[in-house]
Amino acid sequence: MIESRIELSTVLYWQLRKVIVLCCIVSAIIYALVYLSWIRPLQQRLTAQTAYQQTLTHNESMQRSALESLQPMVSELNELKGSTAEALQFFVRPNQLASVIAVISQAVTLTDVRVQKVEWLTAQAIEHYIENPLRIQLYGNYQQLLEFSDHLANAPHVIDVKKVLINRESPDSEQLHVDMLLSTYQLTRESSITGRHDG
Repeated sequence: MIESRIELSTVLYWQLRKVIVLCCIVSAIIYALVYLSWIRPLQQRLTAQTAYQQTLTHNESMQRSALESLQPMVSELNELKGSTAEALQFFVRPNQLASVIAVISQAVTLTDVRVQKVEWLTAQAIEHYIENPLRIQLYGNYQQLLEFSDHLANAPHVIDVKKVLINRESPDSEQLHVDMLLSTYQLTRESSITGRHDG
């Protein structure tokens, strides 16, 4: 009777042990399947997302640093742009040469001087710009000529007075004869060099 109980216990132990081992094996297989099909891809996605976020953060930091380093250059370029625009307004374009004559005509009308001659001389290329010499001969008294010069000084385009010759019309006259050489300027890329004669 005792031997039968021992044998039964032994048989039950080994059967239970087999069940336990089988359960362990099944659990390991299920875990492996879950890991390979769900946990591992999730870890890979999380790793990739983390790397992507780090890349974005790094790129954003680099862009911010680049923008900060470019800010002084942008400020300098804006200042240069403003200075260039201010300087360019003094240059005449080929189609604006007539406006120079219009300025002179207006000054003549306002000051009552008498014009003898107005003529464009041959333009001269000087480095990156062209000088357009303009010769003016006129008559007027001292006050009229002074006002005429003031109008030229306030002209919208650069009018550089190169030479002025003043003579009395007659020894006992207040009228003066003035022969002046003026110049306006234009950029070389805006015009070819040509001689102009307007009387």
